[in-house]
Amino acid sequence: MVRLIAPIFLLLAGLAAGLAAARYGLLAAITTLGGLLAGVGAFFFPWAGLLTALSLAILLPFGVLPIRSGVSPSLLEVILLGCLGGWLLPPLLHKERRWPFSWPDALVWLLIAWTTFALLLGWPHGGNTNVLNNHVEFMLALATFFAVRQLARDPRRRRQFIAVLLLAAGLAALVGLALYALPDATSLDLLVRLGPLGYPTSGRVLRYVEDNPAGLERAIGTAVDPNSFGGMLALAAAVALGEVLAHWPWARGKKAPHLSTTPSPRHPVTPSSRQGARELPLALLLPILLVLIPCLYLTHSRAALGGLVVAGLFLVAARYRRLWWAILVVVALTAVVVLALGLDHPVVARFTQGLTFQDLSNQMRLDEYADAWTVVRRYPLLGVGFGNAPDADLTLGVSSIYLTVAERMGLVGLIAFLGAVSGACGRALSLSRHARDGQAGRRIALLAGVVAALAIGLLDHYFFNPDFPHMATLLWATLGLACAKVDG
Repeated sequence: MVRLIAPIFLLLAGLAAGLAAARYGLLAAITTLGGLLAGVGAFFFPWAGLLTALSLAILLPFGVLPIRSGVSPSLLEVILLGCLGGWLLPPLLHKERRWPFSWPDALVWLLIAWTTFALLLGWPHGGNTNVLNNHVEFMLALATFFAVRQLARDPRRRRQFIAVLLLAAGLAALVGLALYALPDATSLDLLVRLGPLGYPTSGRVLRYVEDNPAGLERAIGTAVDPNSFGGMLALAAAVALGEVLAHWPWARGKKAPHLSTTPSPRHPVTPSSRQGARELPLALLLPILLVLIPCLYLTHSRAALGGLVVAGLFLVAARYRRLWWAILVVVALTAVVVLALGLDHPVVARFTQGLTFQDLSNQMRLDEYADAWTVVRRYPLLGVGFGNAPDADLTLGVSSIYLTVAERMGLVGLIAFLGAVSGACGRALSLSRHARDGQAGRRIALLAGVVAALAIGLLDHYFFNPDFPHMATLLWATLGLACAKVDG
């Protein structure tokens, strides 16, 4: 069967690439051929496909196949379809066993079911093929939670996931810093060249604070939106910080237990577990972290910076209690820098105005909160669904995960979302208490990334928005790995 399908697929992929080259150029042809081949490769090798999807979500999140047929499938969508298809057919392809069904899985399935119901509920009010395509990709992103929980069941694969996440994020940060440092005309020309892959070629290609070209430029990398770019960097920086701290056992509140090599029923020692215990070296983790944080700062996303701060507090409270003094040092240094710059400095003034909700963006955010509250009061249980507002006097769209879920999916949907996230985080914390010291450190590092995303969600919505499926992929894949039961 495979011998028959492979030549047919290669012929079709070559034909599609040739048409793309004739219409859009060599870059489009390479992307078309590479995307289709990656999708098929993900079908036969789901774990490699999942790592590829993770890299794409970070490095080329809005890349699409340059095939204009109403709706252009994204590269991430093609690879996730292949990955999840190969994972769901293990008896045919790999003869793998399913993972034991547990209550965190049930809660996430409930969330997926309610999200699908919200799509159907809002369909009469603006449903179209674009909305449907976004939701299919969004559902694929949520389903990575289950794929990761099954496929990453040994320490080696968990190490691979973290390595790909941090290396891809570090590369994305380097690209963001390079584009920020280059003259605006050069950066604009480079980003416009991504037009055949679905990227904007006019309008707000480069981004500035409050859309004022005379003001502060914002780092965007290849993420189009500086806020979502900052959210990705914050999640990755939180994981990197947790990994760095895991290399220093003295940072814990108590001495780390000795890792015995004696097999036990709870922690059998296998060659794969010894290999999986090796993390990214500190000599690589520190440069990655030192690239992520400056680029995060240059996005000027206050929500993302706040999310990283919350993640740092979580790491200290959950595992590294001896580092409370470091928080005091950071606070003191921040105060010194603020005093040295002065309250009138543009960056200091922006953060001050943000904390007091005096700037334009936060005033607009307050208006969005008021509109969302009106929607929730009028449609409290089921919400209005994923579509346009059913009433002419209602305005949808709010910069908050939780209010977005409440207005789109109602209070029932908000409870389902909070239940799914809380259940998975609780499972991860429970597993970390019974894990080896090294495995516990990595699980806490992953949880720190999740905490950063959830904290950002108070002031932004892209981690649970069908228009940003790559951000949902990052969140739910990381959460799935954090609560996955590792063998060995």
